[in-house]
Amino acid sequence: MLPRDKELGLRRENAILLLRIARLRGREKDVEFWQQELALLNNRMNAASKRATLDAGTPELDEEALARIKSTTAELNATIEDLSEERALLQRTVNDQAAAISNMSKEQMRQELLLAQQKSLVDSLSIRGLRDSLALSEQNLLLEQRNQQRNLFLGLAGVALIIALGLLSRFLAIRSHNRVLEEKNKIIERERERSENLLLNILPKVIADELKQRGSAQAREYETASVLFADFEGFSKKSKSMSPEELINDLDYCFKAFDEIATRYGLEKIKTIGDSYMCAGGLPNPDPEHTYRMVEAALEMQAFLKRWKAERQAEGRTFFEARIGIHTGPLIAGVVGAKKFAFDICGDTVNVAARMEGVSEAVVINSSQVPYDGIQDRVPCSYRGKLPFKNLGELYMYSVNANSSTDGSDAEMPAEGAEA
Repeated sequence: MLPRDKELGLRRENAILLLRIARLRGREKDVEFWQQELALLNNRMNAASKRATLDAGTPELDEEALARIKSTTAELNATIEDLSEERALLQRTVNDQAAAISNMSKEQMRQELLLAQQKSLVDSLSIRGLRDSLALSEQNLLLEQRNQQRNLFLGLAGVALIIALGLLSRFLAIRSHNRVLEEKNKIIERERERSENLLLNILPKVIADELKQRGSAQAREYETASVLFADFEGFSKKSKSMSPEELINDLDYCFKAFDEIATRYGLEKIKTIGDSYMCAGGLPNPDPEHTYRMVEAALEMQAFLKRWKAERQAEGRTFFEARIGIHTGPLIAGVVGAKKFAFDICGDTVNVAARMEGVSEAVVINSSQVPYDGIQDRVPCSYRGKLPFKNLGELYMYSVNANSSTDGSDAEMPAEGAEA
């Protein structure tokens, strides 16, 4: 009978050999069994080695210790017997497998080897398939993440688009509102300018500005100003032969020409009453040349009527000729009335100018002494006589001539006691 350690070593070598054969054949169960058997043999060999070490270094023991050792030895002997039986079984298995291996032909061994290689290839393919599955899972996960990111981006883009559409709609609405508001502002501005122009047609600009700012205009007194009255000769008789429309159109045509002339010479139109036209110079802003400008404007008015007369005579139609009176002196000006208010002037200067027009003749510009004194060296004039006037005594009259010499030499001073 072999020593215990040698028996365990032999059984271990057999187990290693059988483990290798099982691995070559690819029998996983056998490989697992022999791995467990080999582990058990290794544990037993380690235990036997420790026991031998203890036996070698153990001193003399007492009877109780010897009894325990004998008991343990008996148990070990029983275990050894069991192992001997297992070894015999393993030996028979090894012999059977060795016989089977020896009985295998080369072709069978080659087939076994091919099967083992195929199994190894299948395992490799399985591993590769597992790797591919993992890679595919990673790709699917990455694709899902990208889809989520895309969906998030699309959602954000949708929200941004909705916000952009909202902002665009608001911008368009604001722009449309601004366009409408701008158009309304233009209409308001046009109406304001229209109202301004209408107001300026009624009032001088200085008076209109004061009225807009304060709600009222203060009356003004002027030490010197010139007043012109114009009236059409025989208007009542001529108007009977004209239709109302024709009559108003002719008056409108003439007075518009008078307005243009007065504006050009810096004069202020005061009003019209029927066929009468009144304007003033030297107000609302003082002008040292107001008398001369008034005379020049009167001459141009008569020149306009002369040209218009020639056109109307050529057409066989009715025409008007004007009497014009001019006077210079102090007066008061201001806005009168609460409804349809007007800028008006009053004083003896206005009355004298009206009287000068009343005693004038067609196409004649009748001037009092004061305007004559200011223009005699610049505009030719002719003495016309004296005119009695209440509270002012007698007033000298002069006709302003457009075709006479400009030195005033033909203007004769009235003789003492001469009458108009």
